Amino acid sequence: MDDPFTVHPDIFDPSAALEQVGGDEELLHEMVELFIKTYHEDISQIEAALREMDMEKLRRAAHRIKGSVGNFGRKRAFEAAFTLERCAGENRPEDAPACYTKLREELTLLNGSFLAYIMSRGPIGEG
Repeated sequence: MDDPFTVHPDIFDPSAALEQVGGDEELLHEMVELFIKTYHEDISQIEAALREMDMEKLRRAAHRIKGSVGNFGRKRAFEAAFTLERCAGENRPEDAPACYTKLREELTLLNGSFLAYIMSRGPIGEG
C-alpha cells in the first residue's frame, strides 16, 4: 500500500487542484482543511447506509463524496466514489461492501496526502 502521508500525484495533484481554484492557494488550503475535518462524517453515512442496506442512501452519500473529491481533480478517490455510487444506483448490494472498502482505502490515502500537503504549506498565509 502507498505511504499514507506523502503527496502522491495520482492521489492528489496540488498543481492541478490549484488550477481548479483559479490559482487561489488560500482557497485550496481551506478546501483541503475542510475535507480533512469532514470526511469521517461522510464515511459514517456510508457505513450506516451499508448496515441498513439502503441503496438510495448509499448512492447519495457516494455522490456527495464524489463531488467533494472531484474538487481536487478526478483521481483514484473520485473513481472509487463513482464506482460505489454506480453500484448503489444499480441496486447491487452484494457488491457494495467491496466498493466501499476500495473507497475507504482511497479516502485514507487522499486524507494522508492532504495532511502532507497542509504540513508542507504551513498555516494559511505562510505557505
